[in-house]
Amino acid sequence: MLIKSTADYGDDLCAEATMGVAIAIFNTYAICNNWKRSLKTAEPEHC
Repeated sequence: MLIKSTADYGDDLCAEATMGVAIAIFNTYAICNNWKRSLKTAEPEHC
């Protein structure tokens, strides 16, 4: 079928949102680690 059902569309949106959140968390974590490494500090409250 070319036309998606509402349920299929909802699943796609949910999957995209979940992936977006996962990528955002991963990027934030990576940036935070690089920032900490560059300052040679371990102060988690800055993240």
